[in-house]
Amino acid sequence: MTLSMVTKTRRTTFWSASNRRQLNSDGIRGLFVYCVYALTVLLLAIAGALSGLGWFYFVMLACGAMQMAWQVSTLKIDVPDNCLARFKSNRDFGLIVFLGALLG
Repeated sequence: MTLSMVTKTRRTTFWSASNRRQLNSDGIRGLFVYCVYALTVLLLAIAGALSGLGWFYFVMLACGAMQMAWQVSTLKIDVPDNCLARFKSNRDFGLIVFLGALLG
């Protein structure tokens, strides 16, 4: 078996129809959610800097960003109960950022 045959075989296996479906169902949507959350944290950081909030705000924002990272890393898009639990945990993110803004 030559190297080109091995490479072609691996490429065919990796891009099989089931792998493409899995990537489209979990990977693309998960990546989209991750990008939206990252943009949210970035814009909140800019808003905090422009409004002159103190260091405590940014510490709390970092804690909120870790909470959002937990959401994305444990998200199972095809499981409705999992999605609902992650959606409800956005309340925790809002509370963390609110406390940071209030006390920062």
